Order: sequence, then C-alpha cells, then structure tokens
Amino acid sequence: QFDEDGGEGDTMAVERERDRVLSEQARQIVEDIDAALRRIETGDYGYSIISTRPIPRERLEVIPWATELVEERVGGIGRR
Repeated sequence: QFDEDGGEGDTMAVERERDRVLSEQARQIVEDIDAALRRIETGDYGYSIISTRPIPRERLEVIPWATELVEERVGGIGRR
C-alpha cells in the first residue's frame, strides 16, 4: 500500500541505493587509475593486458585507465 510515509521511505531507499552504486563506481575508477599509474611505472601502460597489442591513443584519451582494446572488451573477453 502506498501512503505518504511509505512513498518518502521508498524514495530515500532509492536515493541510498543510487548513492551506494555511484560510490562503488567511483571507487572502482580510482582503483583503475591507480593500476594505470603502476603500469606507467613498469612500462606496460598503453598495451592490452589480454593481447599485449598497443591500445590506440584515441582510446586512452577517452579512458586513460583502459586495459584492453575495444574489440577485446566488446567481444566479452576480459569482462569484469
């Protein structure tokens, strides 16, 4: 049954879940950036972790922490 209190509670639950998801996404991006910085230090940055082929500059400009080629990502290989 929907009432004013229930509706407000539901809205708050949705907002909390949204905040949790956004927080998790932000945490994952920070981890990915840290991993990219480590790859810079080791000389592995800019190369696919799947095929070791170079990742195009255009992709790295859009997603600097990319670890695989678009075709590797789209093909489902290396998905999280």
